[in-house]
Amino acid sequence: MFITQSMVRTKIRLDIGGTVFVTTIATLTSVSNSFFSAMFCGDFNVQPEEDGTYFIDRNPGDFIIILDHLRGSDQSYNIASLNQQRKKALKEDTKFYAIEYSMRHYFVEITKLRGGHSMDLQGHTKHIRSITQLRDGRIASSSIDTTIRVWNSTSGRCELILNGHNNYIRTIICLQDGTLASGSDDCNIKIWNLTSGECIKTFEGHKYLVRSLIQLPDGRLVSGGDLRDIKIWNLETDVCEAQLEGHEGSVRSLAVLDDGRLVSASDDRTIKVWDTNKNKSDMSLMAHGGSVLCVIALQDGRLASCGTDNAIKIWSLSHDYGYCVMSFSHLENIICITELQDGRLVSGGDEDGIKVWNLQEGVKDKTLQNTYAVMALTGLSDGRLVSGGSSNNITIWS
Repeated sequence: MFITQSMVRTKIRLDIGGTVFVTTIATLTSVSNSFFSAMFCGDFNVQPEEDGTYFIDRNPGDFIIILDHLRGSDQSYNIASLNQQRKKALKEDTKFYAIEYSMRHYFVEITKLRGGHSMDLQGHTKHIRSITQLRDGRIASSSIDTTIRVWNSTSGRCELILNGHNNYIRTIICLQDGTLASGSDDCNIKIWNLTSGECIKTFEGHKYLVRSLIQLPDGRLVSGGDLRDIKIWNLETDVCEAQLEGHEGSVRSLAVLDDGRLVSASDDRTIKVWDTNKNKSDMSLMAHGGSVLCVIALQDGRLASCGTDNAIKIWSLSHDYGYCVMSFSHLENIICITELQDGRLVSGGDEDGIKVWNLQEGVKDKTLQNTYAVMALTGLSDGRLVSGGSSNNITIWS
């Protein structure tokens, strides 16, 4: 179900067990076939009180976590900190709201990454450029072999191969509705149904290759490419609604902050923070001594970035300006970084060895031994790590 602009604007007042929440229909119905989808978009006829409030007799504390999940915020840390009784109660509420499938990965027992090499997933014939975890726990990977593969993260079996791009696929992300978006050197963005493997739609508009994708909390899709521009796409109308200009080099990576602002990293050595309501940058960080290849938003609200200057930097955005609070280094280019569920940072690049960093103490925790250039990393919801790159294989580390 695609989110309409009217759904984004329409506010809903909920009284959950005596606590009032105000949100939008778009947020409440972001998971298909849920309690709220039936309530506001289906045949489930529920009438509000005289003041327009909908009363639901459930636990408000659990609903805070559920609402944040519906808003697109990762709740791994919040749920992991609950005791077993609270987790059980929360799980019951996910069943009541019919979103247990969407949130099931939060209840998988998280194991601390030990650095063991658990399995290799083989199938791609060329370098792997992007890896992401899907909402159902599976893994998707893209390659310069022009295919996307969907894997069972437990058995390692390839369950689906997506064909449609005719050049390198540099970036893939899982969207709020469970579909997959991909960006390619063929200058196109494609949206995929992960049940049928069908390409649902194609966005054309970039004149050069698409390097990065991210989805905003309001459901719009953002893409960055080699023409210095950032495009914002409406997934309902299939049109480019805005173009953000300001970078002087290719846009390599995109991220979204908890407050909804967009972050971009570029070959021009800068990181920019954008207000997508005004379509302008309200912060620019002179970030690195070379191209900034990857930027991610951390669980604690800070940013992490890496680049061709062999450096990783941690940024605080707590003021009207950003400043670097911590840095680490490799011997060669750092291509990608990701955050694990326990808050540690993982980095990989041209240098042999994947490094795991303790951000609380500011030290390297361990090195995972590998013999290939690492071009893609992602942390799984159960605490494992997935890497891919020049070996053409995907490695899952436990």
